[in-house]
Amino acid sequence: MCKISVVIPFYNVDEDIFRRCIKSILLQSYDDYEIIIVDDGSDDAYVNCLEKIMLLDKRINVIHQENKGVSSARNLGINQASGDYITFVDADDEIVSYYFSEATEYLINDKYDMIIGGVYYSSQNKLPNDFRIESPHISIYNKNNINDLLPSMIDINIFFENGGNIGRGPVARFVKRELAAETLFNENISIAEDILWNVSILKKCSAVCLVEQVWYIYYENNNSATHKYNSNIVLQLEKGLNALNDIIDLDNDKIANAYSKHLFELMKMIHSVYLNQYKKYNENYKKINEIKKHIYNDNPWAYVKNKKIFQNADKKTKIKIILYNLHILFLAYKLK
Repeated sequence: MCKISVVIPFYNVDEDIFRRCIKSILLQSYDDYEIIIVDDGSDDAYVNCLEKIMLLDKRINVIHQENKGVSSARNLGINQASGDYITFVDADDEIVSYYFSEATEYLINDKYDMIIGGVYYSSQNKLPNDFRIESPHISIYNKNNINDLLPSMIDINIFFENGGNIGRGPVARFVKRELAAETLFNENISIAEDILWNVSILKKCSAVCLVEQVWYIYYENNNSATHKYNSNIVLQLEKGLNALNDIIDLDNDKIANAYSKHLFELMKMIHSVYLNQYKKYNENYKKINEIKKHIYNDNPWAYVKNKKIFQNADKKTKIKIILYNLHILFLAYKLK
């Protein structure tokens, strides 16, 4: 048996939604765990909700801090954890009933630094009747082939037969506490910080077990940082990309292709949360054109012009590269 520390960053989450999250944890048949809720400076009404939640079970602990962001909240939870392994759950999501019992089956003899399961993405709160696969496919990665997992930390590219996939967030994973403690989240990166964390921690692992089973339900949140209007999003994304560039090998074709797909995904985000809304927020038209020019011509975005990337790309990515080179990618996003 090993003890699990469940770290939940919390900020102004509706009580009913959060109770769904907590209930999914308390219903686990495996019971050797602690729940560490880190309140990241929530308003008083939400703090009162946490006080009620804490009374549900003696394993629930609530820590309060001033608002510093999700990375800071996760780091505080890691530092307060006492379990052998840490898993992260976001306050507006939930886990399946067999997550802990199934995942801990693979922790025998303490031979894995990390166990990775699957995430199911739900946009309408509608879920299949049953996710569970009786005998899920298992893959073991060690120092000889662990780099094969890195592209999946950058671009979602491994899908399971039950509709799940390897998520790029820190969820649906058990990580050794000591490893998590020496690989904290970068508190200076505000968007895509989880990708940076995943790559960083994976590079330190000696053995990883991938279980092709859905363990985590992610609910689409239209109020998240990746949906709200953000005039500084380009600078924030470039900060994360520059940090990511420092720790990945872009000479590796699979990693390079995953990185290029990630760049296009981020360009789509920029269009959605900034370029498509700038008039509503009275942004300067000249500034918008300067940003578009920058993205079409300068690094890190211009990396997608790499000829080798085009040669190895799938059909969809090749079309995006062509639109990018013609400087009409954002127009295509708008028309779509």
